[in-house]
Amino acid sequence: MHLIYALALLWIFALPLAAAEAPKVEVRATRDQVYIGESFVLEILISGASDAAEPDLSQLRDCTARFLGSQNQSSRLITFINGRMQSEVHKARLFVYEITPLKGGEFHAGPIHATIGGQTYVSDGARVRVTAIEPQEWVEIEITASRSQVLPDEPFEIGFRLRLKALPPPHDGIDPLFPNSPPQVKAGFFNPDPIPGLKALDLSRLLNTRLVENPNLPGWHINDYTLRSDRLGFGFFGMPSPFQESRKARFMFDRARVVKDGRSYWQYEFRLSYTPEEEGAYVFGPAEFKGPVAVAVDAAGQGEARDIFAVGPACTVRVVPPPEEGRPDSYIETLGSNLVAKALLDAGECKVGDPLQLTLLLSGAVRLDRIVPPKLGANTNLTRNFDVYDDNVQALKTDGGKQYTYTLRPLREGILTIPPVEASYFDTSSRSYVTVSTEPLKVRVAPSAEVTAAQVVGGRTNESPAGGPDAALFAPAPFRTGPEGSSNAPLWPDWRVVSLLLASGPALYAASAFSMALARRRRERAGAVRAALALSRAVAEMRRACRDAPELSDQAVCSAFRSYLADRLNVPAGAITPGDARRMLEEAKADPAAAAGFCSAFENVFSAGYSAGPGSERIDPGQAEAVLNALEAGWKRGRKA
Repeated sequence: MHLIYALALLWIFALPLAAAEAPKVEVRATRDQVYIGESFVLEILISGASDAAEPDLSQLRDCTARFLGSQNQSSRLITFINGRMQSEVHKARLFVYEITPLKGGEFHAGPIHATIGGQTYVSDGARVRVTAIEPQEWVEIEITASRSQVLPDEPFEIGFRLRLKALPPPHDGIDPLFPNSPPQVKAGFFNPDPIPGLKALDLSRLLNTRLVENPNLPGWHINDYTLRSDRLGFGFFGMPSPFQESRKARFMFDRARVVKDGRSYWQYEFRLSYTPEEEGAYVFGPAEFKGPVAVAVDAAGQGEARDIFAVGPACTVRVVPPPEEGRPDSYIETLGSNLVAKALLDAGECKVGDPLQLTLLLSGAVRLDRIVPPKLGANTNLTRNFDVYDDNVQALKTDGGKQYTYTLRPLREGILTIPPVEASYFDTSSRSYVTVSTEPLKVRVAPSAEVTAAQVVGGRTNESPAGGPDAALFAPAPFRTGPEGSSNAPLWPDWRVVSLLLASGPALYAASAFSMALARRRRERAGAVRAALALSRAVAEMRRACRDAPELSDQAVCSAFRSYLADRLNVPAGAITPGDARRMLEEAKADPAAAAGFCSAFENVFSAGYSAGPGSERIDPGQAEAVLNALEAGWKRGRKA
């Protein structure tokens, strides 16, 4: 008997342990690729305990780690099904670190040890690819945030700064850019697609104010923004003109002269404003710059170009919940300002055990979607006189507020008081917790009546009889007719008008299709002529540039390679890199051997612009001409085949 009793007790106490959430350690890096000098945020979520100790990061190597703080991620999931509330509790704590790798290659952020309930759990961590870049002094990119940590609905700004080293006097007042060869700037936050969880102004409209229309003015391309222009103005009826042309858009930001580390720069700045709606870590960047800049001016007044690849480190803004310190028990998990609470009863009198409807109205400049209904069952002053059904609370969204209806049942007779209902929120103006409360309510409770079996007589007899008002009491509504109602009138307009309308559509479509076909034929013919002359143009330009400035032969060869590819493949020249060339030649199905030789030569002459020195392999104009001839011969062989 004692053994059975002991086993029963063990079973009873083991049930909560079996139902408890199993501890778990999850590690997430906010980025999977960074450049040397950049940081990323490492998030470690420990599930199953809200008071877990800080995890052990001592196994991390070749990096610096900075603790950013921890947050209680315990939550109560509340769902309303048919107006009824159901809740589920989840316990967890989040630890956040800023990690800065010190070496290139694959960085392993782990293993990570965490102690939960006296037992150690291990996670492999996360892996991040770290890329090194060539140091240079001509281009700097900086991405800044007005605040690194904000609350939901708290606006912040992201600043993009591009600094280009100024030319030596007397040319230091000129932008060190070439109007005929704009560089390329790439950054994810310049894309027009909205960032989930953030509200922002229309980015395309903001960038439209920074467009450079004059092709003779300096600027740079951003991502894949293009412009469509119709020089002949043949667009009609909302249809695209067959003479429209696409070209890459060029931008220029607000510029100012600055001095940094003793060097003079031209700084170009653009700022974006965001308002967060959801918590999380939002990464802005990195930003890349690729293309030529002017680094000097020769005696003839011509700018000396150098191809630059620069990267601006990304910036992270964390959107966090209000602080745990000083958080009251009546916190309803929302924030804002000027919360107002009001309570109403559906009746002023009732009997013991009768259901009462207590309605709580919450309104104000707060996040209504985050509100969790207050737990009235935790108020002992209320449960002393009433049964409270928190799990049956009904929610309703009203104009400018939320309404929650609770069911109460009085336990005793007399004049009972419903104490004030407290609701706490985080005031974003004072950056502190504020508690508001309703006015106390009174209800007169009478003793409940006892019903005997003799008083039960059957079904309900208080229903109103079926039927309705007498239809004869309603007078018919009058209506009038005129003599013209009896005359005949055609339903269709004149046949000539109908024929003209029916024929206009196909005629306009045929004219548009014909003009588009003509324009397409003209573009194809111009592209074929451009491709046929690609080799002769590139060689002639290279010879002329080497003859005028022999010391700039590397740049002349690099420019000839770009010009040949642009003309041969009918693409914009821009700042084509060896990687771009390899991809373009593969897509164009060029001869593999000739394409490999071209890309190898292009890689050598391209790298010479970054790391000139005795160890770098040079490509002289004669070798470059041979490489171009081999690639052109490969095209011709492929065409004959």
